[in-house]
Amino acid sequence: MIKWGGGGNIRAFTLVELLVVIAIIGILIALLLPAVQAAREAARRMQCTNQIKQLSLAVHTFHDAFKALPNYSDSGQRNNANWAIRLCPFIEQTALYDAALRVTSVDNPNPFNWTWANAEASGLYRVENRPNQLVCPSDPSAKSAVNGVDGGMSYRGCIGDRVYRFWNNDWVDSDDYFSGNAGKYHRGAFASYRPGNLRIAGGLTFGSIIDGTSNTLLISEALATDSATSLNARRVLRDWQGNPQACLNSRNTANLQEFPSGVTIIRNKGQRWLDPNYANAAFTATLPPNSPSCHEEGEKRRGSFATSSQHTGGANHSLVDGSVQFISNSVHVENLGTSVDLLSTTGAQSRYGVYGAMGSTNGGESVALP
Repeated sequence: MIKWGGGGNIRAFTLVELLVVIAIIGILIALLLPAVQAAREAARRMQCTNQIKQLSLAVHTFHDAFKALPNYSDSGQRNNANWAIRLCPFIEQTALYDAALRVTSVDNPNPFNWTWANAEASGLYRVENRPNQLVCPSDPSAKSAVNGVDGGMSYRGCIGDRVYRFWNNDWVDSDDYFSGNAGKYHRGAFASYRPGNLRIAGGLTFGSIIDGTSNTLLISEALATDSATSLNARRVLRDWQGNPQACLNSRNTANLQEFPSGVTIIRNKGQRWLDPNYANAAFTATLPPNSPSCHEEGEKRRGSFATSSQHTGGANHSLVDGSVQFISNSVHVENLGTSVDLLSTTGAQSRYGVYGAMGSTNGGESVALP
């Protein structure tokens, strides 16, 4: 028996009554906890949305300075940094930019002061040098890569609705904007260019996005690899064949959120913020958000690289006009059995529905989300 009271009045609580009070408090906490967690996730999602917005506005400032959009990388990929370093001066990270680059003009053909060796030696990849603006607070695995040294990244640049001739094995001069050609295999807002041509900006301008800047994807988010799970949203499967549907079919039928055991995982996602490999810095509008990503380790380096997030039901995407939309996992896609190599020209309409059309810059489909 516990006595409780004041002012001369004593109230005795039995043990049963005390247990009832404790149970009521427990129920109230249980009811409040989901609301608190939901409020925290809403705040994280808002911050993530704002960071994508700021990166997209940085692309606009970049365009003002260089009269073109930033390159994704050169088509060699192994020898260049990705698009994020090009935006550093426009997100208050000029020191990092100066450490990695020596080009000051889109008309200057001099390359980046960049090799893997000096990038490693300078520590540019390290987590302490990674801009915080590149990490979504809902993606704690991006804060530090699995190896605990390199800084990860939560955001990806759109390279279109298919991947073809984006790697130097298949490169021909007619692919290059700087050769006076149309850059015909560049489907997305971020394009790559001739091996060794390491210019900061490319040949794509806002004016040349004929599908409209409000109808064309620019930046999205994708979960970085963690060390504890096999969730396919965080990993990239090796040796898929031919089309996005084959990538979907690679999932574990008993748990569609995972790849089956025994498959080969190649490049883990988002582990190095400067790394130009697709798994670190690119997405393709070929599968809905939170689908698996698959990469062919063959000559053409084809693949489907999905966006993903911890936000329920989809992922944040920005458009070239700088606006940000939350695109759901149920966004319209179709013809997933179609090879990513087909109609790999700038002017061809996307085969992959509304989402694919939004991934292309000039496919002739001025579609928007409903």
